[in-house]
Amino acid sequence: MALEAESLRYGTPKIARLARYVPPSVLFARMSTQRQEVAITFDDGPHPEYTPRILDALQEAKVHATFFVVGKNARRYPKLIRRIVDEDHRLGCHTETHVDLSRVGVRQAWQECRQSQMFLEQVSGQRIRILRPPWGRIQASTILIALCCKMRLAFWNVDSLDHRGITTQEMVLRLKNTNIKSGDILLFHDDCENTVLAQSQILEYVRSRDLAFSIL
Repeated sequence: MALEAESLRYGTPKIARLARYVPPSVLFARMSTQRQEVAITFDDGPHPEYTPRILDALQEAKVHATFFVVGKNARRYPKLIRRIVDEDHRLGCHTETHVDLSRVGVRQAWQECRQSQMFLEQVSGQRIRILRPPWGRIQASTILIALCCKMRLAFWNVDSLDHRGITTQEMVLRLKNTNIKSGDILLFHDDCENTVLAQSQILEYVRSRDLAFSIL
């Protein structure tokens, strides 16, 4: 049976309930931290136009983030992968072709995860230790594949909904209404223009709550 992640702030996701019974060394939807910090994450890149602009905003604000990149995109833009690493951000695997891991067989799922992981490690020199399944969808075999690849399954608990094409104002307001707190993992996508436009306001808002930023 497929399990799909949703925002913990808006309903009770199945994946969040599962996370209560699975060790965080295998699967997690929040950070375990003693410090006042959150993690900002970006999926689906790298994008040739938007990822550099997001990196510029992060660099200006002196914030580090986690980028879950799609293998086929990384192959097209390896310089962006190296820039992400050079600027001290963390890379994560988001499969090779952004496939729904809950709908494919074990062999294809293994190839999607392992192929992307190996390329990212080769081009970046960084060990890839975290896997975020596209749309947060998994099946039981996904956990075994992640374990075999020595990756943890990394989800989120605050969804910006930027992928739905909401406006910059709506995105910022949504996050303000979410009551962000320490340990939260924020989900964005670095292939959305409105996400780029909202970054400065979002970073400023998080800091206004006396929260720092951490990579996963």
